[in-house]
Amino acid sequence: MPSDIKNFGEEHPTVAIRQSNLALVYRDLGKYEEAIKLSETAHLNFRTLLGENHPKTITAKENFEYIKRENK
Repeated sequence: MPSDIKNFGEEHPTVAIRQSNLALVYRDLGKYEEAIKLSETAHLNFRTLLGENHPKTITAKENFEYIKRENK
């Protein structure tokens, strides 16, 4: 992901996709704190870049909410 940020900048959908995917990996590893933070960042980035109703934004929001629920 650091190379993506270097190549695209932090405000690019590719970076948000990678953040979202890595958040799910963290969740699978039981690293919920990291997963929640990164998933929220991905959701906010998608919302800013693509808008609230874009399918990727909606999926990122659902993933974020799922990870938060799983952590309880």
